[in-house]
Amino acid sequence: MAVEHYDRAKEVLTEEETENDGEEAPIAVVEGDHWKLGSPLPRISAREWETAELEAGNSAFRQFESNLTKFLNDYLPADDRPMQPILLKRYQCLYLRYRSLETGKSTRTY
Repeated sequence: MAVEHYDRAKEVLTEEETENDGEEAPIAVVEGDHWKLGSPLPRISAREWETAELEAGNSAFRQFESNLTKFLNDYLPADDRPMQPILLKRYQCLYLRYRSLETGKSTRTY
């Protein structure tokens, strides 16, 4: 859901840029925002991802599509459930800002 929220926010910024004659729209400040996704990959269906991972020897993806569908059906209202096939937006990088409990310093990792 966080990825979907991120994608929606990026779409809104793109629409705002279009409305601002191509100039970059001001970025909305989100309090407590300590992560950012980067290096997006093309969208892929849950079934294609499951197949690719299984062929690569990653058994953790066995029944990924059916388990994902069951999870979404159990926890989302009918109106909020994604259409089939479920398309996923994958990212290769997560930037995370945090404060060390040992030193008290803020740092960023990816």
